[in-house]
Amino acid sequence: HYQQNRYKEASDSLEYSAQLIRQKRAEFLQPLLPEPLDGWTGEEPKSEAIAASMFGGGVTAERRYTSEESSILVKFVADSPIVQSFLMLFTNPTFAAASGGKLERINNQKAIVEYDEAQKEGKVTVIVGNNIVVTVEGSAVKKDDIVELTKKIDFEKLSSFQ
Repeated sequence: HYQQNRYKEASDSLEYSAQLIRQKRAEFLQPLLPEPLDGWTGEEPKSEAIAASMFGGGVTAERRYTSEESSILVKFVADSPIVQSFLMLFTNPTFAAASGGKLERINNQKAIVEYDEAQKEGKVTVIVGNNIVVTVEGSAVKKDDIVELTKKIDFEKLSSFQ
């Protein structure tokens, strides 16, 4: 198309190819979502490829886990401009503290752990390889459940995401 000066079609083909690549990359992330904690059930993992024209693009994979009234969502976001904003939280702990978070290490990864004891809800955020944001967010849960599910993530395999 390009050599024939059919630029609109060439551009459409290029975007189509890029979307197929994003879909393959999303499929890579999906099996890296952790298995449920003992006594919990996990829904089927989902993944999505977001076109660059929407929010800067990227790929996501997520899985919801439940136990009685408790719910935890694990989500991976990769190749997205949102990763840069999360990197600021990790380079300046003041930002993390402003939102009530504490900088901790989970499986040798820097993590920001936020938990509201009164509301029984919280979130763990981890940056992997400077291009993936991992969030583990729960409601009606104990902090230990959120942290334990985070520990089940294979960060080494996740860091091989290319």
